[in-house]
Amino acid sequence: MQKVEFEYRPTIKKIYYFVLLATLIFLCVLLRINIVKLSAETYIGTTIKLILVAVVPLSILFRLLFFIRPIIFSKYVLETPFLFIQFRKKTKKVDLRQIEKLSLTLFSPRFFGGFKIELPSGEKFRFLSFLQNNHKVVEFLRNNSPQLLPATKFDGYIFTSRCVLVSWKRMLWRLKKWPFVLLKYGGVPLGFFLYLYSKVRLSSSAEFSELERWGLIFFSFISINFLVSATVNYFEEKTLNRRIFDKSDDELERWDFSNENKIFISFQALSFMASVLVMWSWVYALLIVL
Repeated sequence: MQKVEFEYRPTIKKIYYFVLLATLIFLCVLLRINIVKLSAETYIGTTIKLILVAVVPLSILFRLLFFIRPIIFSKYVLETPFLFIQFRKKTKKVDLRQIEKLSLTLFSPRFFGGFKIELPSGEKFRFLSFLQNNHKVVEFLRNNSPQLLPATKFDGYIFTSRCVLVSWKRMLWRLKKWPFVLLKYGGVPLGFFLYLYSKVRLSSSAEFSELERWGLIFFSFISINFLVSATVNYFEEKTLNRRIFDKSDDELERWDFSNENKIFISFQALSFMASVLVMWSWVYALLIVL
């Protein structure tokens, strides 16, 4: 039997500890502030009111400790046809041959999506892209239970999940070029907004004040620019990922992003021109309407 071990990514575990610590600090501060305010109350009244005040952070702590922690800190072992989920001394055994339903999340693995499996008993397990190599489970289901999903969805998820770490590293690599990112997502829509502002004078209406109307218009520029950039980025990502289609997992771990620079520059130029064209059309339409 093939044996593969995988866990949640280290970054997710660090984020978990950060959220846990932040929740504890918030709870302590909240209690400290309200103890002073309730110092004149009776012991019973103070206790009841403190419990009511702390119910939200306590519920978050409860979920973090008893629901999220076992998921994030479990060790997952795929020993086909079984998936073992080990947390401390407890091990849950899932027979993948018995999977009755497989469904993909609305968001792709690139945007932290994943999949859900369901057993005949109704028990469900969710796996997000934060779990390293979770596509190994989907690969087994594709080969042994192809009726669960169309072949195109199987292949699309497996490929995207394999490349997700490269995609995330690519995003971080691009963010290091922050002056260009700032110009693209801030400078371009701001420039068109200021041009429109210099050409049009708005008055207040029954529904919106003048400031609110300008705020909505500026938001429309931001939204248009984001949608155009996201569309171009989608095709850019598909183009770049074709170059790593046949790479092994080890090669993906060591992928050199500098050799993508020409493609990156070409698509960024296309994105810039598309944003300018679409927003200029929007400015023209607004000049007519306003």
